[in-house]
Amino acid sequence: MNKTLNKKAISPAYTLAELAGFGLTFDEAKLLLSDEKFPSLKTAKSSAAYDNLVKKAELKRSIDIESSLFDRAKGYLTTELHKIYVNAEAKDKNSEPDKDLDTSNVINIEGHNVKFKEIRYVTKYVPSDSSAALLWLYNRRSGRWSKNPDVPENTKTFEEFLQERRLAKKEADENS
Repeated sequence: MNKTLNKKAISPAYTLAELAGFGLTFDEAKLLLSDEKFPSLKTAKSSAAYDNLVKKAELKRSIDIESSLFDRAKGYLTTELHKIYVNAEAKDKNSEPDKDLDTSNVINIEGHNVKFKEIRYVTKYVPSDSSAALLWLYNRRSGRWSKNPDVPENTKTFEEFLQERRLAKKEADENS
């Protein structure tokens, strides 16, 4: 068995590892890749280096997803880019356009001539998502945050429960 990848198998191994990172099996990835382009797919699959590449790719994707889920669960800051445009047409339809108006950067958006003015970066806070938080907790601390926690089964009848309660009350009265 080939322990390292030779130069012919490097390209398909990286491509296969990348596809494996998206959850595709070797056979599914092979359907996407042509045998003409990568004639050494079998060499790539049989190498230990390929196995390492696949494991790293899958781990990287899992970490990315977990990180995104965690951010959703706790809330996060995001920066949005806003492009500001101003009206480039004459203020009065009957008047002539302003001669001082630079028309070199005028574009037409939805039938209106506008000119780019500025870019604003707006930072917004995205609040935490309780569904993402619950999903995180279900998966990380399932014993404590389960949808169906293990509850000890109560096999006592109602009469037995009342009898125990009377005995406990009697003991409490005697001890006080």
